[in-house]
Amino acid sequence: MNDKFALSKSQLHTLLKKAISTGFFGGIIWPVIWLMAYGLNMIKVNPVSFWDHFFWENLPFNRWYMYIVAILLYCVLSIVFAVIYYALFKKFYHWGVGFTYGMFIWAIFLIAIPFLFYQHPFVLNYTNETLIGLACISIMYGLFIGYSISFDYHMLKIQNKNDSLNN
Repeated sequence: MNDKFALSKSQLHTLLKKAISTGFFGGIIWPVIWLMAYGLNMIKVNPVSFWDHFFWENLPFNRWYMYIVAILLYCVLSIVFAVIYYALFKKFYHWGVGFTYGMFIWAIFLIAIPFLFYQHPFVLNYTNETLIGLACISIMYGLFIGYSISFDYHMLKIQNKNDSLNN
């Protein structure tokens, strides 16, 4: 379909850069919120325990600098999630897509990855408060990524439309 308000390659490249920066900042903001919820005993899952069991069973994650390393790893993972969202869902300008994306990420972290690597979903070990808290953080992350990327895309489309109407 030929869209007369289509984005140019430079605009798509700019959007991709914004999606990467959104993923980076999402990878900082939401693990820090998760860490604060853990520190206040609202969630019983330490945000760095995923990396502790997944990658480095012999490294001590009780050192302060390992928390920074874990947050940086979440940044990299978040950039990947943001680029996937950019590639697949940037045209959908609705909060439901971000909500669903957040729940999908929650399912990956709590059900799929533990089941694939440990043959035991960790979701069975957690309290309802922890599961709901992690679901809320995942949903808010999905909304942050989804709405930011979709908003940038649609603002550029509106800008193109206005530019073409003014010319």
